[in-house]
Amino acid sequence: MADINDNIELPFIIKIGFNKLLSYYETLAKSNDEFLAAKARRVLKVQKNFPILRDGFTQISHLKKYQKEIDIILQDSFSEVLTKNEIKTASVPFHNIVFNSSERFRNILNVAGEDFNLEIRNMPDDSGYIIACTIILDYCYNFKANHTRPLYYEIPRR
Repeated sequence: MADINDNIELPFIIKIGFNKLLSYYETLAKSNDEFLAAKARRVLKVQKNFPILRDGFTQISHLKKYQKEIDIILQDSFSEVLTKNEIKTASVPFHNIVFNSSERFRNILNVAGEDFNLEIRNMPDDSGYIIACTIILDYCYNFKANHTRPLYYEIPRR
């Protein structure tokens, strides 16, 4: 799959982008806390030459192409101080594509073995489209349909 929208039927196009985080960094860049402001300006400077990271992209190859810049944008979200304690990932919605994760999450997957495939165990095949529709109802029409439920991954311990 070259494009994250290949072989998936949804009522919208999925794009990977970091506009929300970058907008927050723009706010932090104006902070009275010079340490926060300087760090925010550094993150924004890294992204400045790559508008695609703000606008979004659909090509999976871009995750690798812009990995260094994405890691910098996500650095605060994946704090080095907490990486051994938090189980956290950045992934593509409706896919099992993880492009950033905490050290603890990576260790859990390593223990599961190379042949382990990360998949949600309690999601019927056809429910992705329904979930996508409830997201549209909520976001576009402010209709609160309960589309949240716990998702479970079964990760073996070896």
